[in-house]
Amino acid sequence: MKKWFTIEELAAHNSPFDCYVSIYGTVYDLTHLIPQHSRALSEPLLQMAGKDISHWFEPRTADMTTGVELLMEFDPQMQITTYCIPPKGKFIHFPPMYPCNDFNMEELPWWKDPDYMVGKLSERSRFLRIRNVMTEHTDLMEVPMEETINQIMERYVNLNAHALSYEALKLCTCDTHEGKVFVALDMNKSLEENGVFDESLEYGEMGMEINHLIPVMDVHYTDDLTVA
Repeated sequence: MKKWFTIEELAAHNSPFDCYVSIYGTVYDLTHLIPQHSRALSEPLLQMAGKDISHWFEPRTADMTTGVELLMEFDPQMQITTYCIPPKGKFIHFPPMYPCNDFNMEELPWWKDPDYMVGKLSERSRFLRIRNVMTEHTDLMEVPMEETINQIMERYVNLNAHALSYEALKLCTCDTHEGKVFVALDMNKSLEENGVFDESLEYGEMGMEINHLIPVMDVHYTDDLTVA
């Protein structure tokens, strides 16, 4: 559950063979659940694959430790409160109004089952330039703002197979030295917690060019213990 997804990463999981959805910030992988149920119950989820379906669930239960609950509505004809059926229809584990023989009321629904929870949806992503101190090669990455430096380096493995053998640095002004010096970042903290701030949002809203505002994180090779 420590993995973070950007909105774009969630959107990429949008097929019957790779079906992710999100509910109030939690990302679910329903890929293996879909084939176990009828097309009628799977179809509403497949139509929303790669998207957020928080509006199918009660907002007041978003932070409950027992898991989210289905959205409820009052039926004026029946004079009872019942489950609100989404416009796309009932989906897998959607309970009937009354107990019936073909529905197991004791079965844990997928939206409460930790086995289907694969990560968290980032509130906002940010761009970052990673510059190799030795080669001066620079890569541009989009990362969730909540990720730690360690998690960012795990993403960096896709661009540099030895990424986990690097330490992360930033250039800082030092009172005891002329110019700037490299300072090691705390690998267990996020960029902002390390003082690497994202100014692009503020200045972008002002209509200013933001490419030159993308911060740089320098990386320095420390050993060769990782396998390419």
